[in-house]
Amino acid sequence: MMHRVCCLLLAGLALSSSQGAEPDKKPNSRRAEKLRSLVRFLEVEVETAKRLRERQAESVAEVDRLTAALAKTRHDLAVTKGDQGAAITHCQQLIDVRNRQLNRQVELYQGGFGSHAELVGAMRRLAVARYQHATLEGDASEATEMLGKVERFCENELNALLALKSGGAASPMEVSRARYRATIAAYCLAKQQDNTSSIGPKLNLAVSRCEQDLSQIENLHQQGFAGLHDVYFAQTHCLEAKLLRASLEKDRVALLSTLEELVLNHQKVLPTLGDDRKGKVLRVFIEHALERDQNRSRQLQRDGDLEDDFSVSELDF
Repeated sequence: MMHRVCCLLLAGLALSSSQGAEPDKKPNSRRAEKLRSLVRFLEVEVETAKRLRERQAESVAEVDRLTAALAKTRHDLAVTKGDQGAAITHCQQLIDVRNRQLNRQVELYQGGFGSHAELVGAMRRLAVARYQHATLEGDASEATEMLGKVERFCENELNALLALKSGGAASPMEVSRARYRATIAAYCLAKQQDNTSSIGPKLNLAVSRCEQDLSQIENLHQQGFAGLHDVYFAQTHCLEAKLLRASLEKDRVALLSTLEELVLNHQKVLPTLGDDRKGKVLRVFIEHALERDQNRSRQLQRDGDLEDDFSVSELDF
C-alpha cells in the first residue's frame, strides 16, 4: 500500500510541475522544495532497504521499487529546476530499474507465478519511462511510438484486471486505477497524433464506466470493505475523465463545474488524513492536487480556456 501511495504522490508532483499555475516563481519553488524533501525521504528508504537486503530481511523487488521511486523523483526535481541533462540521466536510471523489474516479472510469469496483469503493468511502466526519455531527448518519433505502446499496455492491463475481477481476484479499486490510466493514455495519444475526433466515444464510455466503478467502491465502503481514501481516488478518477471530455469538447461550463467538484473532493478528504507515514504522504499528494485544480480553475476563469496539462507521468503508478 505504501508503494502505491508513494507512486501516486510522485505522479501528482510530476504533473503539477507542468501545470497551469500563476506565471511566477513561487509555485515552482514550492514544488522543488517538496520534491527535495521527498528525495531525502526516499534516499533514507533506499539505504534502509539495501541494508535489510544484505541481511536477507528485504526483497530485491522492494529495493527496486524504492530505487525507481527515487530516480523518478530526482527526474521530476530536475525538470522542475529546468536541468535537462540531470533529468535525462535520472530518467535513464529509471529505465534501468524498470528493465530489471520487467525481467523479474517475465521470469515469475514463465514460472507460473504472477498474473498477466502484473506482467503488462511492468511493460507499461517501462514504456512510460522510455516515452519520458524520448521526450526529453526531443525524439518525437520515438516518443509517439512509446506512447502508442503505453496506450496498448494500459488497455491490455485493464482487460486483464477485469478478467481477474470477474473471478474475484482483483478489486474494483484496482480496476478503477487501471481504467483511469487507460483513459489518460488514450487521450494523450490522440492529442499527440492530432486525432482527437477518435477519442470522443472512448471518453464517453470511460466516464460511464468510471461512474460504475465509483458506485461499486462506494457500496464496498458502506459495507466496510473499502476505505474512505479508496472512494476519494475513485471519485477523482471519475471527475478527471469528465474533465478530459469537457476539455475535448471545449465546454467551459462543464470544465468549471467539474473543477469545482474536484476541489471539493480534495478539501473533503484532507481532514480525514492521519499523522502516520501513510497519512503524511497522502496529504502531500492531495494538497498538490488541490493546488493544481485551484490553479486550473483560476486560469479557466481568467483566460476562458483550460491549458491542456494532462500528463503521461500519471501512468507510472
